[in-house]
Amino acid sequence: MPGKISIVCNDISMTASLNDSPAAQALLTSLPLEGLVQARGDEVYFFVNFSVDTGDLVEEVATGTIAYWPAG
Repeated sequence: MPGKISIVCNDISMTASLNDSPAAQALLTSLPLEGLVQARGDEVYFFVNFSVDTGDLVEEVATGTIAYWPAG
């Protein structure tokens, strides 16, 4: 089931839409999340305390996409 989440970082707040993938569902059930954010170029990374079967990984996504990338 798709869902919407709020993302807050200091004074910045935004809403994001999630699809119905296993990673999105794992994210929804893990909320709220708090942690340190790492920026690398135009990408923002943060640790999540879950793992999911990713199937076929896609290495490039559209700007603004929330993506799950497994550790390793």
